[in-house]
Amino acid sequence: MNARIETRGVGRTLEEAAKPVALVRDVSFAAAPGEFVAILGPSGCGKSSLLYLLGLLDRPSAGEIWIDGQPTSRLSRKQQTAMRLKQIGFVFQFHFLLPEFSALENVALPMRRLGRLNGVAIEARAALLLASLGLGEHTTKRPDKLSGGERQRVAIARALANDPALLLCDEPTGNLDTANSEMVVAALKRLVREEGRTIICVTHDERVAAGADRRIRMRDARIIGDERNPGRMV
Repeated sequence: MNARIETRGVGRTLEEAAKPVALVRDVSFAAAPGEFVAILGPSGCGKSSLLYLLGLLDRPSAGEIWIDGQPTSRLSRKQQTAMRLKQIGFVFQFHFLLPEFSALENVALPMRRLGRLNGVAIEARAALLLASLGLGEHTTKRPDKLSGGERQRVAIARALANDPALLLCDEPTGNLDTANSEMVVAALKRLVREEGRTIICVTHDERVAAGADRRIRMRDARIIGDERNPGRMV
């Protein structure tokens, strides 16, 4: 498991507005393989816009993003989609599970899209991922039969389906109570400590930030602070 992501002078400006709006300004940082980075800041500061750029869901207006040493801004949409599918997992505040599918079927979807495994292997891996997140008894349940915390853990399992080295999270505990938030945070920390995945997590939750190796703070679309968490070791 090995993922490094780096940005140099990355910016994103909405030019189609009557007055150009800067969503991200001159952002430069790097996340090392197996590092857990929390991005914090007030609403509207550019955290989520930066995350969408890192996940190749949007293109920067300036600067460059490297994933495992590969510059990404000049990749075609098809190439970016292929990179996302193979190398990046996403966990959002709203789980976005398909309501008509079971937990196992939701987790299997990215693997079916990638086409690397056969049907039997896909179902076996989906079941293993769910079990690793404490959901082994819930594989056949649809999302409406799961609690909020269980749905979010299914979303984490889905994000891990194609074994990405890089996991991007946008407020993963934003809709959860304390107990479920703690379970999600524990799951993310385990993915870094035991599996060596790189995690970049946008959050307002200080419990998430406390478990990270680094805390990057943003304001007015810029990075204003980048500090090591003294309680963690990279």
